[in-house]
Amino acid sequence: MISRILTLTFCSLLFINCTNQSSTSEAKEEVSVDVQVNKTVDGETNNTQVTAGPASGIISLEVAKGMLDAGNVQFVDLRTPEEIAETGKIPGAIELNMRDGQFKNNFQRLDGRTPIVFYCKAGGRSARAMGMAEDLQFSRVYDMTDGMDGWSKKYETN
Repeated sequence: MISRILTLTFCSLLFINCTNQSSTSEAKEEVSVDVQVNKTVDGETNNTQVTAGPASGIISLEVAKGMLDAGNVQFVDLRTPEEIAETGKIPGAIELNMRDGQFKNNFQRLDGRTPIVFYCKAGGRSARAMGMAEDLQFSRVYDMTDGMDGWSKKYETN
């Protein structure tokens, strides 16, 4: 009887663990975000609509650019000052060096109510930062694919 209870308990725990792992991997899938961009070029208004998606996840460079153009979003650059000096940064991005001893204190000062797009050189640090933001109950947090390596090949930096 006791072995049967232990077996059922083990199977239940295994099922819960597998379920949690699948929901974690789903959060890592690329998402799109609801963004409306209105630009006026040569007297004509150009509307761009980016489709809606989950409140957090991995986003493409194109979706990140649409969010930047739409405004009301925080871009957080997690690279070192030396890395930023090499390639520049996304215009208006907050510099938050993940390798700095004060990183955790500075990270907690971010506005968790405003959408946040994390990026680094290629994607490793931004994935960790997104997890930290979710742990702090920040809503609408995103990890930009391809990092600054990808951005600097397609878009302007400063």
